[in-house]
Amino acid sequence: MVINLLISILSVSFLLGCESPQSSFRTKIISDRNYGHLDRGQKKYKKTKEISQDTKISVENNYQTQYQENFTPNAYKGYYKIGNPYEINGIKYSPQEYNYFEEIGEASWYGPKFHGKLTANGEIYDMNELTAAHRTIPLPSMAKVTNLDNGKSIKVRINDRGPFANDRIIDLSKESAKILDFKETGVVNVKVTYLPEETAELLHNLGLK
Repeated sequence: MVINLLISILSVSFLLGCESPQSSFRTKIISDRNYGHLDRGQKKYKKTKEISQDTKISVENNYQTQYQENFTPNAYKGYYKIGNPYEINGIKYSPQEYNYFEEIGEASWYGPKFHGKLTANGEIYDMNELTAAHRTIPLPSMAKVTNLDNGKSIKVRINDRGPFANDRIIDLSKESAKILDFKETGVVNVKVTYLPEETAELLHNLGLK
C-alpha cells in the first residue's frame, strides 16, 4: 500500500512538472511560438505572383501596396503590449515605443503550423491576414515592409514576437509572403518601416489607447 501511495505521488509530481511554464517553450518570457520553422532551407525557386481576392491595390510612394479589408476591429481579441526586456539565445531585446524606426535585414514567413494559435498579445494568428512578428515593436502596430529584391511593399499589423533565428528581423504571415513574392524562396531582404500615425489610428479604432 505504501508503494502504491509513493507511485501515485510521483505520478502527480511528474504531471505537474510537465505543465509548468518552465518546462514549456511558451514561457512568460517567450510567450510567442516555436521558431523551428525558421530554419527552413533557402533554396531558390521560380517566383510566382499570387494576390488573394480579399486585397486591394493602391499606389503609395511609387510602391505597390496591398491591404486587406477583412480585419474587423469590433471582433478584435488582442490587447496592447510593449513587454519587458528579454533574452533569447544570449541576445537581449528591449521592446519599446518608437517615434521613428527603420530596419533593413532578412525576412521569413510562417503559416499552417501556427494558424489558429495565440500570438504574443492575445490575437489569434491567421496566416491569411497581413500580419507579422517583430522582436521589439509594440503590439499591435502598423509597419510597412518592402521587398528589396522587387520593390513590392505591403502594410502589416505587427501582432507577435520573433523571429529569433539567423538574425532575421521580421517574420511575416503566409499571405504577406505571397504578396511580396517570396513564399517559395522562404526568405528575402526587406526594409521594415514603423508607421506611427497609422499605429495611433489602429489603437484608437480598437479602443486600446
